Amino acid sequence: MEQNAGQISALKRKREFIKAACARIRTYAESVTLLTPETIANLEVRRERLSSYWSDYNNLQAEIESLCEDEGDDRVSFEEAFYELTAELRCAITNYNRTIAGGPAMISTSIAPPAGVSSSASNVRLPKLDLPNFTGKYEEWFPFYEMFNSVINDNHAISNLQKFQYLRASVTGEAANVIQSLELSEQNYLVAWNALKHRYDNKRAIVHTHLRALFELPSIAKENAFELRRVADSVVKHVQALSALQCPTEHWDEMLIYLISSKFDPITTKEWHASLSGTELPTYRQFVDFLERRCQLLESINKGAVAQTNGRRLAAHAATTAPACSYCHGEHPIYYCREFIKLSVPQRLAEIRKRKLCVNCLRGTNHAARNCNSGSCKRCGDKHNSLLHFPSKSNDNSTKTRAGNASARDDAEGTTVMTHSSTSHNTGVLLSTAVVYIVDASGTKHPCRVLLDSGSQANFIARSYAERLQLRANPSNIKIIGINGTTSSASEVVVIKLHSRLNEFAATIECIITDRITERLPVSSIDRTEIRIPPTIKLADPDFHRSSDIDVLVGAELFWQLICVGQLRASHAHPTLQKTHFGWVLAGRFGGETRKTRAREIGAFCASVTESELQNQLARFWQLEESCRPRDSYLSVERFCEKHFRDNTTRDDQGRVIVTLPIKEDKIRKLGDTRGVALRRFYALEKRLDRDPILKSQYSNFIHEYLSLGHMKWIDSVNDDDGDLPACYLPHHCVLKPSNETTKLRVVFDASCESSTGVSLNDALMVGSTAQQDLFSIILRFRTLSFVFSADIVKMYRQILINPKQTKLQRIFWRDHAGLILRIGELLTVTYGTAAAAHLAIKTLEYLAETYAKQFPVGAEHIMRDFYVDDMLSGADTLEEALKIKSEVVEILSRGAFQLSKWSSNHVALLGEDQNKHNTDVQIDRESTSRVLGIVWNPSTDTFRFAIEKPANTNKITKRIILSEIARLFDPLGLLGPVIILPKILLQEIWQLKLQWDESIPLDLHTRWSAFKEQLTALNELRIPRFIKERDEHSRFQIHGFCDASQRAYGACLYIRRQVGENEFRVDLWCSKTRVAPLKTISIPRLELCAALLLAQLWDKARSSIEVGEAQSFLWSDATIALRWISSCSRKWSVFVANRVGEIQRLTRASDWRHVPSAQNPADLLSR
Repeated sequence: MEQNAGQISALKRKREFIKAACARIRTYAESVTLLTPETIANLEVRRERLSSYWSDYNNLQAEIESLCEDEGDDRVSFEEAFYELTAELRCAITNYNRTIAGGPAMISTSIAPPAGVSSSASNVRLPKLDLPNFTGKYEEWFPFYEMFNSVINDNHAISNLQKFQYLRASVTGEAANVIQSLELSEQNYLVAWNALKHRYDNKRAIVHTHLRALFELPSIAKENAFELRRVADSVVKHVQALSALQCPTEHWDEMLIYLISSKFDPITTKEWHASLSGTELPTYRQFVDFLERRCQLLESINKGAVAQTNGRRLAAHAATTAPACSYCHGEHPIYYCREFIKLSVPQRLAEIRKRKLCVNCLRGTNHAARNCNSGSCKRCGDKHNSLLHFPSKSNDNSTKTRAGNASARDDAEGTTVMTHSSTSHNTGVLLSTAVVYIVDASGTKHPCRVLLDSGSQANFIARSYAERLQLRANPSNIKIIGINGTTSSASEVVVIKLHSRLNEFAATIECIITDRITERLPVSSIDRTEIRIPPTIKLADPDFHRSSDIDVLVGAELFWQLICVGQLRASHAHPTLQKTHFGWVLAGRFGGETRKTRAREIGAFCASVTESELQNQLARFWQLEESCRPRDSYLSVERFCEKHFRDNTTRDDQGRVIVTLPIKEDKIRKLGDTRGVALRRFYALEKRLDRDPILKSQYSNFIHEYLSLGHMKWIDSVNDDDGDLPACYLPHHCVLKPSNETTKLRVVFDASCESSTGVSLNDALMVGSTAQQDLFSIILRFRTLSFVFSADIVKMYRQILINPKQTKLQRIFWRDHAGLILRIGELLTVTYGTAAAAHLAIKTLEYLAETYAKQFPVGAEHIMRDFYVDDMLSGADTLEEALKIKSEVVEILSRGAFQLSKWSSNHVALLGEDQNKHNTDVQIDRESTSRVLGIVWNPSTDTFRFAIEKPANTNKITKRIILSEIARLFDPLGLLGPVIILPKILLQEIWQLKLQWDESIPLDLHTRWSAFKEQLTALNELRIPRFIKERDEHSRFQIHGFCDASQRAYGACLYIRRQVGENEFRVDLWCSKTRVAPLKTISIPRLELCAALLLAQLWDKARSSIEVGEAQSFLWSDATIALRWISSCSRKWSVFVANRVGEIQRLTRASDWRHVPSAQNPADLLSR
């Protein structure tokens, strides 16, 4: 009996090996999503192997059943799985062969079900078919061509225009450049498709790519199942592909065997030779069979070893089997998952607990962390994974700060970049540098010295070099945090194209523009004779030993694409040599030096880059979604600024207001040296201006105007340490605004530029409040006035003087040309770009209004109410009132040396002397950034129109691009509510897909977005009357509000109904608000209640903006449940309902609410 039990156990182990091999075949078959010649060849090989496994299993199972009758059930389950897998492989191969031959496929792709088949059976939802992404690599061409040709190109149900959209969305990189210049049209599709085929349908290049992959297979250092399996699969894949390309691979047996066996580890090489007998040459089939058996043996040994106690070593073996990630379901362990690593530590812990995984190894589900055989945390030694380590309370303050801000950084979705370089005198350590070519704006190549840094997640370029290339820089807002908390900022990025000097390699990357990347590398020149490099090697940087500047830093985005097969380990003759596409680079210690105790100079660069520009746009988008509640409280710092302004404001002899900057005393003492960075920035600006004489002339005129108007003065004797305050030098640059009527160029003074201590002037200034009425209320009131006018204050900030004791905080450098002595100027007025500028300007207007309120009560009231920053939108119901408002406002402002200009009005009497100069279209909120859609008032016709610019077409549509363009849709009154809600709903759908910011969106969303942009320009023809009341002051009007909701969105709108004849009435849209429905599913009645609350808030906001008087108000909803809630006591309902009903009852009267049939509800358009 014991002998039989041992025999049965041995047979069962062999049977398990066969089952494991069959399971791997099934896993591979299930992973195939795209049928190509390579995958079909792999499936055929596995189907043949599956038949032999069946024969082996049948023999083993027969022996087992002869010894133990109870083992018969295993045959039944294995046979069923075998037949099912064999049928699937046969169907896939046969279907592919028929498709290639042009015959009918075995699986119908028709939408309509075949005859005799019920619709329920045919409406099976198949997995989503993703088109392949072709980047321009030759080995990707045939799979891409076959898939795209069968799914898109041969599909006659799709128009050529749609095919072109699919094609553009499927190609990236160099492939996208091939068709980039072609316009999106029906005719250009075939031109684009043929261009790609002409470029990449290159059999010779594809064959060379597969051959190169065979020759560059990695060597196996020691016996390893994972590495051997990877080599075996690669060999089969590339040989089958070459065979499909009609290469004579059947005659390559000896060459292939020699080439591949040279990659083996010593033990596998010994086993291969031991498996041969006689002197006959082995065949390629024998070699592949040996590889398969060897892989199975090593995999079975590794699997059996899991039960042993050597936990640390076994964990390393387990990591090589690449299990499926339980977070993103990719083929990698969860601790290598990029999406998982992006989470904060609390979020990671929550995800692990949610999946009931071991918090130590992050894999097992059947053991606790205390019983886990894997190692402990590398930081604290406790039984949890290092990815789940929380910073200890004993860390220093900077660590606490970083931990405390972790959640904030996660919410902001910033990008953290950590890059460092270390250099020291005589340490013998080299960093990898290369000399490449960079293409300038005219297409000319320039040599450039590049530092290769695999530890950096961002690329950088020196400002001086970027200006030399004359490339167009794009604005950004990037904060770079360095070692020990030192900070700097960057405001521009630029796209550059790199070319190798030695081959055809090229790459396009985005770089952050910074004043200086690092010190000269190496710090001091090295004796070239000390380093002996093989003469056949072509160096990426032939002058690596000479100390010189770094122009560009290339980070990890491109670094690993540069690495080629080939490395010479460090020796006493030379440091490590690594082959790259740029040539061979040197890195590491050389000369055999050991670490010594001596003074070292280390240049470290640590950057934390936050995408604050993107987050500001996102905040702007959600700001438009906020409810219309007035702000009724100040923060403590704002109250302090209010008191500081009252206590420290004076007037000069001419009536100009003199203000004092609100300074943070603790921060101003930490302000370091600003002179150095301001000088560097000025020299860079000077070089830029020398290349553009027209721009230089405009810039110089701007500075001289500053002097002539008394807004700046030169300083002859400079003492930065004189007085209680440190001197602060502000870098400056220009902003061009060609559309501006008066000032085409504006000089911006960068008060956010950090000093040597990381503290900027803006850090040391309090922001204060800007408590003017919001633009929504001003325009609401503007639409109800008969006679209106607009104007803005000329150079508003520069009419306000700064306390003379503080002007040293606003120093700049300037000279008209490089041959003159560099001079220092002090800005004497409130400076655009400082944190407190807006607060001081607005408080100055309020100060003047309060000062002259008794003398000019009407003007003072409208200064307090009708200004939005420096723009005034005002008027009255009668011409006399409007004239009085204008005259009193002009008088009050003139006493503070303010002058109004750019007058526009719907009545010539309000223009006066400016009648022939202005009265042009008025852009509402001109100070905002460039917009795709903005509202414009035409005073001649007294109508609103929308100035819409068609967004530029881009080959790749991402979440970042869509958010950027949605944030530029400016419709403060909601006059285009049904239009604006569409892209907001689209953005929410993209958000739910959890795409990365720069990841392409799905094709259906891409098509919807493209269609929306194409139709947007039609709104240019729309004209909306500004005035929506009657000029007769005794006429009555009614206000009607409507609300509606759906699962996608909800909204509210207000209309004004007035009588224009005996039996004639006119209704005009006044304003509207829309809101995207929450991500969490909410019932329709509750969403209708949210819409009713939005209408109540909108009505309350409108009522506070104008004098409603005796006007009747009617609030309409088609939701009977919501109306019942509103009409009853709020305490009767759940918390959700009670809170909203209570707020609605506070803002409105229950008697104002009415029911309207859904078909007659205009708010229905806002929710669809």
